This record gives sequence, C-alpha cells and structure tokens, in this order.
Amino acid sequence: EYALAVETPSCPLTSYVSSDDANAKTDQTYRVASNTKMLTASVILKLVAAGKLGLDDLVTKHLPGTAGLSGMTVRQVLNHSAGLYDYSEDEDFDDARQSNPKRKWKPTELLSYATKHAPTFKPPGSSYAYSNTGFIVAGMVAEKVGGKKISELIRELLLVPQGLPDMYFDGEEAPRGTLARGDDSSGNDVSTKFDESWIWSAGATIATTKDLARWTQRLGSGAVHTPAMQAELEKGVSMGSAGASYGLGVFIYGANYGYGGGRMIGHSGVLIGYYSRSFYFPDTKTTVTTVVTCPKGSSEDARIAALGAIFPNAK
Repeated sequence: EYALAVETPSCPLTSYVSSDDANAKTDQTYRVASNTKMLTASVILKLVAAGKLGLDDLVTKHLPGTAGLSGMTVRQVLNHSAGLYDYSEDEDFDDARQSNPKRKWKPTELLSYATKHAPTFKPPGSSYAYSNTGFIVAGMVAEKVGGKKISELIRELLLVPQGLPDMYFDGEEAPRGTLARGDDSSGNDVSTKFDESWIWSAGATIATTKDLARWTQRLGSGAVHTPAMQAELEKGVSMGSAGASYGLGVFIYGANYGYGGGRMIGHSGVLIGYYSRSFYFPDTKTTVTTVVTCPKGSSEDARIAALGAIFPNAK
C-alpha cells in the first residue's frame, strides 16, 4: 500500500490513497516515525521564542545530574552534532525490546543504553552523526522546561494552532482515524506489535498523509515560527555531501537533490512496516509526502515518481 499527498500553488492539498484494499478509508493513518523530529525540534523553538531556554544552553542546565551529556548544547542534540551514540543501535536494547514488545520505556532508560557507549565523536559540535538519542534528550528538555508531557506540548504549541487534527502522539494520546496495517519482511502485521514509548519523542507520531503534508508545508514555508526562529531551524550542519545538511529537526537539501522541485526541507521516517518522506520545496512552493507500508516498496521511489509527474520537464 502507498499513500501520497501533493500540494502545489495551483492545486490545493488533496490526499490520495492507493491500496489493494478497495475499502481503504480517507481517514487512514500511518506511523510516520522520525518525521516526529520536526515536531520535537519545533516545540523547543517555541520554548526558545518564549524565553524559557536558549539553543546554546548546555543540556545539563536543564537536566542536571543526567550522566553522559556533559558539554552538549540544546542546539547540538537537535542537529545531530552532539556525538551521542544512537541507543536504538545497541544490541542489548534491541534484545530487550524484542523480548517484551509491550514494555513501557522511560526516556531515562533509553538514554542509559546510549551513554554506556563512548561518544561517536568528540568534542560535541565537531562533526555530524544521526542519532535518535538526541531527540530523546530534546523531549526530556522540553518536558522539563515546558512543564508538560511532550505530547501535550506538541498539541498545544503546534498541532492545534496549525489545524492538524489527525496527527497524534502514540501511547500518550487517543488514537485518531484508522491505522494502516504495516508488515514486516515476512508479511506479518507489526502495526501494533511494539509500544512506541521505545522511540518516544524521536518517532512516535501517527498521522494521515494530509496532516503530515500540511505540517511539512507550514513548517517549511515559515508559517510556524517567527523569522528569527525559522532562521535557526534552517541553520544546517553538513552531512558530508555537497548540498546536504541537517538543521533543527529537518533535512535540508540543495536543488541538486530536488528532482526538478528545487531546494527541499523536511524529513523521512522508517519503522518496520512504514516508510515515509515528507518535503516542502520552497522554490516551487510544492509539498510531496509519501508513505509506503510494503517492506518491498520505497517511499523515495514514490516521491521521485510524484515529482516527475509535477515537473515533467526537469532534467
């Protein structure tokens, strides 16, 4: 199954679903995984704009006594330059998650699997390495500073103001819509196999393609943040390839990656059974969001096909 949402200046946002299931519902929702990072980072930016913390604050200022975070700033955990080991790569963690799929994980437990490892690099800020751990830390900081659960902060600061009713934080909010089935490589339904606290503020969001696309469009176009905060959002750290950088919870790619759409800003997400990409193209004011639930499919292939249809003359 795949789902596609596209918006251009001449074509208002419409959600399309194509599936072997002839009864596929328009309220179909999907696990959008690391697209959650756009939300978590934007909560932090809202708190910064409100004067409650600074991007260059040391994380330990807000999480005193938390081991393994020395010398790291809030900005660095949001742009993957802190050097934190990715806890989801730890074999002991994966064994524990697989042996008890419905376990409720505490953020501090997730962090402990990362901080038992040496940093990926030193000092913080000297390089780039994608790490889910940074966004667990960001969620902890947001809750400490914001005084509420991360799910509540996301809803109050982002989803309600932006009019996104069909996006929610799994495990902390009531489900909305009908969750699409996601299969593993053996064809087993894994849509509800795991308690999503294991990925928490790094990836627990569920959404319709329409709401994910609208969120990406609002964020990328500057409608969510003040100009000053938008500038911070788009300050990217090089990912090692020309034109590719990571801002605060967003991938930023130059026009050479855009397949005719120009520069692009957004995110992607991967969980077993769900593969998604959601990007806004500022040069052409176009949003393309793709979700694939078949492990043999590719959300990237779907996105390229969509862009080829929108920009047929692109080289």
